[in-house]
Amino acid sequence: MAFETYVPRRRNGRPAGASRNKKLPAIRLSKNSLVINKWAREFFRAANIELAFDPETSTIRIGPGGTVRIKNSKVYARGFFKAFGITSAGWFQVELVDGHLLAKLS
Repeated sequence: MAFETYVPRRRNGRPAGASRNKKLPAIRLSKNSLVINKWAREFFRAANIELAFDPETSTIRIGPGGTVRIKNSKVYARGFFKAFGITSAGWFQVELVDGHLLAKLS
């Protein structure tokens, strides 16, 4: 007989004892918004960004100079999520590739 250990989880999906490194660039997805942490925001000095999604790899690309406005590190992205069928929520680490931030959702 195989047993699986129960690990309580917070609402954001992380295990209760897990801490995230706040000095790494990351984004948080919720039902209506995308929040860019301080370290990821440092890559963009502009008030507007570009959002793109690759459905084959489930990757969000965030780039400078688009038409989506950042308001206090938050992007109201409900339309973006709805257009691409994104239902994931929680914290995702990002990496810098060719001047864009990439966040893999899987």
